[in-house]
Amino acid sequence: MTSRGLRKLSFFLGLCLAAHVASGEVARSFVFDFKNDMEGWLSYRGSWRWSDRDSLANTLPADSIDDGFAVVDTVGSDELYTPYFNATSGATFTLTFFLRSRWEGSNSMYVDMQKRGQQMTLFIDLNDYSSQFSSSWITVTGEIPPSEEDVMLIVFCYNGDVAPAGSLMYGCAIDQIQIDLHGDETTTQTSTVATTTSPETTDASTKAPETTAEPTEAPETTAEPTEAPETTVEPTEAPETTAEPTQVPETTEGPNRILEYNFQSSVQGWTLSQMNGAAWKRVEFEGASHQVSPPPEGPWVLQVFPEHIFAGTALAQSPKLRAIGSSLTVDLTFWMDGTKDLPTKLKARRREGFSTFDVEPIMNLDPYGNQMNYEWVMFRASIHDLVPGETFTITLEGSLGGNPNNSVAINKVVLDGVEEIPTDTTEFIDFEGGLFGWSAGNMDGGRWVLKCWADLDPSLNVPQPSDGKNFLFVDRFDIHSGVISLESPAFTVSPGQRKKVVVTFWLRGSVVYPAVLRLRKKTVNGIYDDLPFLNLAQYGDIDNPDWIQLNREYEIPVDETEEAFQLVIEADLGSDAGNMAALDDLKIITEYITP
Repeated sequence: MTSRGLRKLSFFLGLCLAAHVASGEVARSFVFDFKNDMEGWLSYRGSWRWSDRDSLANTLPADSIDDGFAVVDTVGSDELYTPYFNATSGATFTLTFFLRSRWEGSNSMYVDMQKRGQQMTLFIDLNDYSSQFSSSWITVTGEIPPSEEDVMLIVFCYNGDVAPAGSLMYGCAIDQIQIDLHGDETTTQTSTVATTTSPETTDASTKAPETTAEPTEAPETTAEPTEAPETTVEPTEAPETTAEPTQVPETTEGPNRILEYNFQSSVQGWTLSQMNGAAWKRVEFEGASHQVSPPPEGPWVLQVFPEHIFAGTALAQSPKLRAIGSSLTVDLTFWMDGTKDLPTKLKARRREGFSTFDVEPIMNLDPYGNQMNYEWVMFRASIHDLVPGETFTITLEGSLGGNPNNSVAINKVVLDGVEEIPTDTTEFIDFEGGLFGWSAGNMDGGRWVLKCWADLDPSLNVPQPSDGKNFLFVDRFDIHSGVISLESPAFTVSPGQRKKVVVTFWLRGSVVYPAVLRLRKKTVNGIYDDLPFLNLAQYGDIDNPDWIQLNREYEIPVDETEEAFQLVIEADLGSDAGNMAALDDLKIITEYITP
């Protein structure tokens, strides 16, 4: 029995659920050719839409079954859903589609299958058909195994560009979907991975690109690797790092301290920066928005978010660490997805000071960033050249690769071979000991740097600080600079405490072109206050002859639920190349609130 052109998918479901096909009965087939509308298929974000051939701004290959299609031809991603249906004896799924991209592999299309109450799994991977040379309709077939649970199918499409008018379409188009429900006489299928007709390409390995270290094996996935190049499941071997090979200890000797950060209750002393138009934030992972399994350590993650269309690399920094021995092993549980043309990036690197980093990262996870990943990955790498007692931090460098729809997230970090150094940031800060633990923030035309007064050009006429040698100074690159910020380590706060700040600073500006210095509070989860709590703009309209220390303590607006906070120092030097800003001393004062 065959039904064609069902206008409501609920009718299809009714037939599926009503008839458990008796032994010997002919299997039922349901055909969706999208001749006049979407025929009940549900779009999640609205990018999947119905169109006939004449209404498209672009063309589609000839020889289609009819001139009605489900298409994604605008920039974006979307899922097309069936409701749950019954496939007790299994079913055959047949899809006739067209997939074209601006660059090889830059678009994505696949079919997921989900049994009621279970995780979504990859059913048919169509990404290998993503090519600028695509010019014909493709038909693929997959076997849905017999299942006591109801089954749902999801067709995903990502399109990264719009083709010129009149040319072959970039994106995804579906000409027809057919679902053949098997009767009892149908041979039972045992495979949970669908088979496809492979495109004519050169076979390639599913291994990640090689680098310079010995690989660490990635965890197994529920789908077996295929022979097709660049699969969307994790590579069967994790990408190698640029650090020395990981050696699993064969004895009980070695580091006696393991630090574990899973971020479920807090950031656990990590500092999250906003820089280069991107920001790390601690958030509850939105699993419904991503085709990936839930975070294995719990719902809270550190994740990179775009703050600007030109988003680049942002840093997350660990607490200050001390080496116990000569080796450090880092375990990172992460998830990232991207595309071949706009890949995401993720590295872990050792940082010895404010602007001193190891040239080679401890681990380089960039090879995971050019594909869709369906599982969280635990990756391990080690370094073996530490000096016992030396201090440093670990930074996570994340980038969305220029595509705000990409993702980078961290669920757990484990450090073996170091101990955490308690940092007292409540004392007087004069920057004589450097900027260890501070992070560069917004660098729009300049950056905050640590300067020694004796090293400055005397022609700048910067007044000498009353004590000490070092102070913070804005090093400006361009007269058209914007806001230049620097972010502090975390300051702890306990219930019943009130925090205040006293600053010593210097500004040079004019009435026409004033310079501005501000202080703003930031939560350790990466959220900035809407307004600064201290604005020193009134001191920036003259060339101050001396450093200024105000005889006032400014209260920091800390919420009573917060356990820690950060300070953000902001400078805006205006449109005069001679304007300057500097900060010498910063003191955090703790007061106790009387009940």
